[in-house]
Amino acid sequence: MGTDSAGRPYREDWGWLGQAESPFRRRVRRVTLSEPTRDPLILVTSLTDADAYPAAELLALYRARWGLEVMFQRVVQTFDLRHVISGTPQATVFQAMLCLLLYNITMTVRDYVAEGVGQSSATVSLSLVFEDVVRDMTAWFRVIPTGTTLEILELTRECCPESFRTWLRERLGRVWKKSWTKSPTRRGPGKVVHRAYICGGHTSVDKILRGMHNELPLQGSESTKSMGQPPPCEAKNDG
Repeated sequence: MGTDSAGRPYREDWGWLGQAESPFRRRVRRVTLSEPTRDPLILVTSLTDADAYPAAELLALYRARWGLEVMFQRVVQTFDLRHVISGTPQATVFQAMLCLLLYNITMTVRDYVAEGVGQSSATVSLSLVFEDVVRDMTAWFRVIPTGTTLEILELTRECCPESFRTWLRERLGRVWKKSWTKSPTRRGPGKVVHRAYICGGHTSVDKILRGMHNELPLQGSESTKSMGQPPPCEAKNDG
């Protein structure tokens, strides 16, 4: 038994995952954190040594990963990753790395803009800032030749990171637009409306992205409980 950094109680126990005869059976440790207003948080790990890997530290690290989940969600929404440039592994890696680089640049612009007007960066819409950055950069490259752009970058190059931060702070701190203010979060009714069945009951992400999956439209907006069995669908032809 113990408490985490926020004073919430947790319980540790040890056991096995897998059947006794399974070659993949593993000894694991389970940490159950009690939450006052929600279901317990349960963390299962193969790091069974509680002295070398304290439960409170594991819980803190696990909670820190939520920031990564939020980051990936922002990248997908901001750069509209419903559309991929190619299906090859090389193109997928290239697009992912490019989007992560653009995300970091846009976050930097947003933070300096917010700092310039004394606002929290959380109140500034990342997607709206990115749209204006894209619009400005597109206008720049349509009007100014590439060679001239390279010359300007060479002439304005800063000597060190701190000097570059000062340069960004001076220029981005005075370009604030009220239109960049993030809209307040509005909670929907919480009811999921099912508009169609996927033919066959399953498909692949790739087919959904390319619009190759088959759907059977539903009439009305009944919930899952009232829809009953899905309509009949012919078996897929894999040939």
